[in-house]
Amino acid sequence: MVEKKGITVPDFIMETFNHFTIELYVDPDELGGEDDTISLVSDDGSYEQTLKIKEVAKKSGNKITITFNGVVPDKIYDCEVDFKEDAEGNPQGSYYFFKEYKIIEDDLENIK
Repeated sequence: MVEKKGITVPDFIMETFNHFTIELYVDPDELGGEDDTISLVSDDGSYEQTLKIKEVAKKSGNKITITFNGVVPDKIYDCEVDFKEDAEGNPQGSYYFFKEYKIIEDDLENIK
């Protein structure tokens, strides 16, 4: 069993979740504070996940890879990155990685 937001979900359901992976081309060493986040939100409000970048990012060269779990295909999504501050503590702000993008089945991985 896996607990998500206070709800216990059987492992077999978690194993069939759709995974949506994005790559951000940023120097992993240049990421700022612990509070930098990335959010994926569906336009109908049925899906919303905000992740702390430093906790979930997989580093590789000059990019980071982040995976969102449980993404439902055939919905419109916005993905917003919020870099609170750079390595020197200077405020950075947020930007949309993409906006109003329809995630289709081909965009997803069904990792078992």
